[in-house]
Amino acid sequence: GSVAEAGAKLGMDEEQIYGKMMGRTRAGEPLARPGEGATNDFDYANDAQGKLCPFQAHIRRTNPRQTIDDENFRPTPRFLRRGLSYGPAHRDGEEGYPERGIFFMAYNSSIAEQFEVIQRWVNSGNSTGIPTFQNDPLMGVSPPGSRRTFCFEHEGELKRIDVPTAFVELKWG
Repeated sequence: GSVAEAGAKLGMDEEQIYGKMMGRTRAGEPLARPGEGATNDFDYANDAQGKLCPFQAHIRRTNPRQTIDDENFRPTPRFLRRGLSYGPAHRDGEEGYPERGIFFMAYNSSIAEQFEVIQRWVNSGNSTGIPTFQNDPLMGVSPPGSRRTFCFEHEGELKRIDVPTAFVELKWG
């Protein structure tokens, strides 16, 4: 079923589901900083339990915003990223699926120590302590036929959504 159908079963609207999966509203406001506007200047100190921004959310998996190893002063892997969209904008009531997507670009000094580490976080466990069977709901790759589930808390209740396939398909790289 669709995200809207899944949300309806859980008593949530489509925007809330997308926000939980991404970790931001569609307007770009981070869920971990409600009401403070769209920005990148935040961390998860006020959301240590993942109640606002789920541990499994895309933004939290790919940019945990904390030092992973304070004792050894090992920095958290980061890279500069930029996405450029292509194709027509989505329109309500649209028939068919015209080709559209995002050109993703990343700039880093070490593919192995930055980009590949974050890619592993997308597809398995990461610095947030999520079990390895719960990959990124947007772009995580699961073995064919395996069940994908997105788990999160909403208004004090554990919610689960089955995710049949990744929302993102890698075309080339």
